[in-house]
Amino acid sequence: MTTPSTSTIPPQEQRARVSGSPGEGARLRGVLTLLAPLMAVVFVAGYLLRAAWPYPALHPALAAAGVILLSVLAAALNWSCTGRLRAYVKGARGEEGVARELALLPAEYRVFHDVQFPDAAWWRCGAGCDHVVVGPNGIFVIETKNWSAPVTVENGEVLRLDGVVPSRPPLEQVHQAVSAFRRRLRGTPAEGAALAPVLCFAEGAVEGGVRGAGGVMLCRRAELNEMLLSVRDERVSPAAQNAASQALLRLME
Repeated sequence: MTTPSTSTIPPQEQRARVSGSPGEGARLRGVLTLLAPLMAVVFVAGYLLRAAWPYPALHPALAAAGVILLSVLAAALNWSCTGRLRAYVKGARGEEGVARELALLPAEYRVFHDVQFPDAAWWRCGAGCDHVVVGPNGIFVIETKNWSAPVTVENGEVLRLDGVVPSRPPLEQVHQAVSAFRRRLRGTPAEGAALAPVLCFAEGAVEGGVRGAGGVMLCRRAELNEMLLSVRDERVSPAAQNAASQALLRLME
């Protein structure tokens, strides 16, 4: 995708209001993924060394063997976690690219990045969403994927054409984010507003272009704003827009 020239970028007062920091959650999860296992290894290594000296609670030979095994385990964990860290950083960069696109939406839209839902089960995918756009024609919950390989849709599932099966089904992920956000809107003027799930690919291509799958709108980053602006099926009242925006701001406090 080519970067818009400065002559095509509207002035700040004509652009969407933006809240949140795109990619912040992904980077934090990446760091924690890297550090948590290594901290556990360091703790156990310290215990083994203390157990062997100066008053052995464990035979020095066993303690030494344990330290050696832990060193091998630490090297393996470092290799594995570094790869996962790179994946998180790549995802964060994808979110940042999508955020730059969303910032060009007209001024009647509000954009929120890296929204987390504290009442969602942490062990399930969908505990948060990358972006939420609140506008007069809809409330859009957007999940970003920074996959370099093209994707296709088969039997209601999004698949990478390089044969890699996604570890977290992206359609399920964005549906769970919509459900979590809908719960936050209960009892507000936005309770009955339609929430539109969107799956946006920061890189690569979507076979067939902009399309729907499993009730989710799919597109590439270059097509995202045009797709959002083209939605004409829903009208969101100013009260509902304000209620949704206030709920999102509370989540981001």
